[in-house]
Amino acid sequence: MTISERSVARPTTGTGAAPVATAATAATAATVAPVAPAATPAVTATAITLIVAVLLAGCGRAGNGSDGPKGAAPQKVLMLTEDLPIGAPGQDDVFFSSAWEAAEDEDGRIYVEESAEALVRVFDSEGEFLFDLVGQGQAPGQLQNLQTFVVAGDSIAAFDYRPVYVVFDRETGAFRRRGEIPVPDGYAQHAIIQGLSSAGLVVALTEPQRDMLDRHDTRDMLLIEGGSSGSLLWTGPTQELLAHEIGNGGVAFATKPQGTNSFCAVSSARLYCAANDSLEIDVVELRDNNPAMWRLSIPFDPLEATASDKAKWAGEIRGDEMKALFHAPDHWKALRDLKVDDTGKLWLNVYSTRSDSVVTWWVVDPDTQYRAAVHLDASEELLHVRANKVYVRSSNEAGEAWVTRHRFQY
Repeated sequence: MTISERSVARPTTGTGAAPVATAATAATAATVAPVAPAATPAVTATAITLIVAVLLAGCGRAGNGSDGPKGAAPQKVLMLTEDLPIGAPGQDDVFFSSAWEAAEDEDGRIYVEESAEALVRVFDSEGEFLFDLVGQGQAPGQLQNLQTFVVAGDSIAAFDYRPVYVVFDRETGAFRRRGEIPVPDGYAQHAIIQGLSSAGLVVALTEPQRDMLDRHDTRDMLLIEGGSSGSLLWTGPTQELLAHEIGNGGVAFATKPQGTNSFCAVSSARLYCAANDSLEIDVVELRDNNPAMWRLSIPFDPLEATASDKAKWAGEIRGDEMKALFHAPDHWKALRDLKVDDTGKLWLNVYSTRSDSVVTWWVVDPDTQYRAAVHLDASEELLHVRANKVYVRSSNEAGEAWVTRHRFQY
């Protein structure tokens, strides 16, 4: 069934509006509420012609059970079969201290971000090391800090936070060029890369801080195209922080446990964004110059916060001043991460259990039909999904990190 065949219930938000954080009920089936295309706000910017032109030229394991939402959680649990460890303890040829991101290209090559050294490490499909890209420094092909990377066509681009980027040949690793994303007026010179679509690069921007204690309440998702402007796609909350002065002009910051936040993921033609207090996911179509938006409403009953939960969250905050600023919520949040695979399926990391040892992901089709659930150990982080393969980051108490490829079948 296509989206256009579904009943339309028009929410109050439009393109570029903040998502409405209403709780979805588990009694009804998931719904889709298309939003009529609205005029996309124009954002003044200098010529943005470079980026798109450059980038586009084992063992079986079943998950543990969980006390998930009533009548809403997927019934099938995917079996993950460990296929290929990269940089695991005992493998002396590769070592990771972070391994924050991973990706696989159309040829099966594997890319792992080693942010501590500002490296993108490249492996063949069997895990054999090929070469490193980027590196920390001032040379033309280096960056001061590595934020993320994207693979597109015959190129791979790596991004700093400033926002500077470098581009390499995907096959040989040869350096091609260096450039800078022109940030429109009115935004801080700090772009968080969300991903690359067929329409352009999607970045998250915030307004400049007015003073050290100023916190950003929202962030904007912009499409950086091959023209001279960026289109405002979506606005949502930033990660909620606690901040107080500590003397001599210093400021202390702490992430608020179970605080407000939002997550976005980019496929070839769509942007998916959601606040973390429900499974209301805004979908922005990126195929034309006037992006349309609709909403996926996925049933979810949030866990009620117990006295023990609230005490635990308060215990995560250090310092009496910080603790005094914290007020525990009455319910857990719904969403802790959001990803999209190469087929357009959504992978939702949900708070479906109080367990400290299990992390739960729901796999959802774009029509909001549940496909399966995946349960990982708390020491594992899902990094990338492509062609029925899942790349997971693992770590141990010794501080060692590695990436493991798993295979699965629905």
